[in-house]
This record gives sequence, structure tokens and C-alpha cells, in this order.
Amino acid sequence: MRRVLTGVAVCLVVGVSVSCGLSGKGPPSATPQPTTAAAPTTAAPAACADIGFAPQTDNIATHIVATGADCSEAQALVREVTAEHNFNTGPREFASGTFLCSVVTEEAALPVGHYACIDGPKKVTWDKT
Repeated sequence: MRRVLTGVAVCLVVGVSVSCGLSGKGPPSATPQPTTAAAPTTAAPAACADIGFAPQTDNIATHIVATGADCSEAQALVREVTAEHNFNTGPREFASGTFLCSVVTEEAALPVGHYACIDGPKKVTWDKT
């Protein structure tokens, strides 16, 4: 399962089922219902290279996937978001340029922020430690 921000709707994607709810009105329904709220993109996802922000540290963005955008655009977005957003203390939903983004934090020995940013048919996802 992952949360995806599309416009002003927050959608829960489980397999091919999508369930959406309005941002700020609580999480989407726990029982996913098929919907056409999020149109599928036709571009194939591209795996992009990881970005290390500080040598010899765990400060890294991994699992960068770009759909409808090339890796240079995706990596530029990752760098921009990393410079302006803290996944531990920042908002769960925010805008970065023309992209609408959401982050889910995984609390573990090494916390991870799972990001998803969408701008029309463009989608970029990544993990940040």
C-alpha cells in the first residue's frame, strides 16, 4: 500500500484498486473501492540512480523512480525537496514547484521517508534516510 497525492485528493493504492479521500479530511477509506479519480499514466517507470547528500553517511535518496519524467528531472526534484523538507518534522503533504507531494515516515532504527510527488502525468517516488 502507498499513499498518492493527486490534486486535492489523497488516494490509497492497493494493487489495481484506488480509494480516494479529500486532503485534510482524514485518511482514505480502509476498504479500497475502484475509482477513475487517478488516470493511469502511459509512460513506463524509469529507475534512477541514488543520490548521496553527504559522503560516508546514511543521508541518501534511494529507489528513485520517474514516470512521465526523465531521471534528470526526477533527481532535480529529489534534491529540491530534500533541501526544503524534513520528513520527520515537516508536513505530510506539500507542494514543491509544480509538483504536489506526500511523505509517509517509517519509524525504524534508521527512519525513512517514503515520498511521492505528482504533476499531471509526471510522478516521482523515492525513499530518503
